[in-house]
Amino acid sequence: MNRRPVELLAPAGSPDAYRAAASAGADAVYLGAKAFNARAQAQNFDDGTLVNVIEDAHIRGMKVYLVLNTLIKDSEIQEAVKLASFVYQEGIDGIIVQDPGLVRLLREIMPELPLHASTQMTIHNTDGVKAAKRMGLQRVVLSRELALSEIREISRSTDMELEVFVHGALCISRSGQCLLSSFIGGRSGNRGRCAQPCRLPWKKGSSGCCGEYLLSPKDLMTLELLPDLIAAGIVALKIEGRLKSPEYVAAVVSVYRKYLDLALANPSAYRVDPADIRMLELVFNRGGFTKGYLHGVNFQDMMSTEHPKHWGVRVGTVERTEGNTRSRYGIRDDDRLVKIKFTAETRMGDGLEIWDAQKGNPSAIISVMLQNNVHVKSARPGETLLIGNFKADPAAGSPVYKTYDRELMESLRGNMDKNVPRVAVTGIFRLLTDEKPVLRVSDEDGNTVETQGHQPAQQAAEKPVTAERASAQLKKTGDTPFFFRDLQVITDNKSYIAISVINDLRRQALGILSERRKNAPKRTPVTHPRLNASYFPGNAPNLTKKREISLYFYRMPEDFYWKGLQAHRAYLPLSEDKSFDAVKENGIQVFAIIPPVLSDKQMQWAVNRVAEIRDKLDGILTGNPGMLQRMCEAFPELPAALDFRMNLFNSWALEAFREYHPVSAMLSVEMNMEAISEIKSPGIPLETYVYGEIPVMTLEYCPASDQGNCSRKCGSCTRNRGTLTDRTGKGFFY
Repeated sequence: MNRRPVELLAPAGSPDAYRAAASAGADAVYLGAKAFNARAQAQNFDDGTLVNVIEDAHIRGMKVYLVLNTLIKDSEIQEAVKLASFVYQEGIDGIIVQDPGLVRLLREIMPELPLHASTQMTIHNTDGVKAAKRMGLQRVVLSRELALSEIREISRSTDMELEVFVHGALCISRSGQCLLSSFIGGRSGNRGRCAQPCRLPWKKGSSGCCGEYLLSPKDLMTLELLPDLIAAGIVALKIEGRLKSPEYVAAVVSVYRKYLDLALANPSAYRVDPADIRMLELVFNRGGFTKGYLHGVNFQDMMSTEHPKHWGVRVGTVERTEGNTRSRYGIRDDDRLVKIKFTAETRMGDGLEIWDAQKGNPSAIISVMLQNNVHVKSARPGETLLIGNFKADPAAGSPVYKTYDRELMESLRGNMDKNVPRVAVTGIFRLLTDEKPVLRVSDEDGNTVETQGHQPAQQAAEKPVTAERASAQLKKTGDTPFFFRDLQVITDNKSYIAISVINDLRRQALGILSERRKNAPKRTPVTHPRLNASYFPGNAPNLTKKREISLYFYRMPEDFYWKGLQAHRAYLPLSEDKSFDAVKENGIQVFAIIPPVLSDKQMQWAVNRVAEIRDKLDGILTGNPGMLQRMCEAFPELPAALDFRMNLFNSWALEAFREYHPVSAMLSVEMNMEAISEIKSPGIPLETYVYGEIPVMTLEYCPASDQGNCSRKCGSCTRNRGTLTDRTGKGFFY
């Protein structure tokens, strides 16, 4: 198990969000450039701004990770590599990647560049971590669907750095295995353009107990579990939110900084203050928070089926208003005053949303507060006021939520603008008569700077500069990120120099130290033939003359007539071995489909199962690097084919898995004909999906769980199959 320092990793979707994270105490940030990242809608960073952030972060003792976590076409991969090369020489601390082809290429070109496996790689078991290490990755962002017990077991089995998400939005599908946005609207999540159709209304054949947002989870919040995650061996705690505001980043990072420090310093005294949770709810929540899968599964508690956006906190209820509700203090004719009885303090400038779906859930920033026809600036619990200006008259009894707290937001913005000294330095200041004053400053990274005054100190005629006065002046580090942890002043207590000289020595020393810290991580420019190669990785496609048809079964029909089928191969579920003999008798190869998601315990079951039916198999089909790793390790003589779930999007992705000697590779189902035509695949026959149903989500969550408690015994459950219908009437089986 790792015992390395624990890193608090914050999102930075914009320069302002970066500054918010730095001021709030983040150890590191992750951010995207203008291309090749999974949050294309974020502001992101151009080259110049990216360099500025890297330099500023290194001065402050922070790390910066660039996100390159999308699938990349052959025609784009040179551009992606050049972007990686650019940030590499500028001193980036690591790159977060999804595409196995990009991993393969970067390992060859920049072997010293730290690479982290994005959660988009769907690594969720010990064998997946081993596969990542074999690929040359240094850190793995584990799938969000893991329980603490599973994380513990993975950590015990590897020396790889492990990172987990601790706060923010949850995807309902396993990351990297969601095609819903791509297939519904042509906006691929694997290409950074997810439209979040999971947050829209859905219906299913049987009525449930809750609302219509059946695929919308609450946000993750793990404050109570930080000591457990640290004890499990996690080295990086990641906050989601590159599309969130700087204020959100400031609030969440500051709270997690507080509790991470407490968990590291005194875990036995660890307690979470409800006031901090309320602050997190005020900046963003979807009906409260969930611990996700970390403490087992409670699907009903995990979902936010009533409302998919920010709820805020409940502050009151609408009461019946008599007479004309038109606001005399509004600008438009449809401005309305609403009578609200408050249960929590609310002020002018706060934002409210009233839940009345018939009236479109009216919302407003409070500009009018009337109590007994007198203007007031706030409402206390128990008070009833007329509030404006809304654009509708909501029904009496409608709940009122505060979605924006002006005072909190102003406080967060104020904190974002403050400089927070975070780099400890030691100093020695020498002040003796007839000698030039000297200041030596050292940081904890081994950098030492010495500055010297231009003129010798004079013997004081009246008041000498005492050690106390010199020390107080030197400690005024102002808007720099430095503070003196230890400062020694050597003086004869009878010397005099102008205070301005001391100030100049301090400014010069800290300025030079900043430059050294900024430039220390920079690297020499990369020179490698792959940076300008015309083709990746070969010069021509490997075109086989023979065209063959494979059949892919997710579930076997009860009766299937195999005789006379002009098929070369059949991919069949591992559990359907009763059909294998009939298939082989008709001259068709049998490849068992290894499920794409398996826990460590389930993985052992799969290995045992393959061993039992080995004589019936011509090969296996794997859809995850961990499964490929384990199966090839357990059955080195058994041919392995690569499934479309491997997200093979370019020629280098095929090269990444060549060492496993795959007998065929199925390309990503998101590729168009142009992208497919670019693929070069010497020695690995290619397959592509041409007809049939495609799984658009890989769910741990069961859509039928809103009809009662989930037993987790899917095989014997009578509710685990049905249809989800989107708002356009399209149906999706589950």
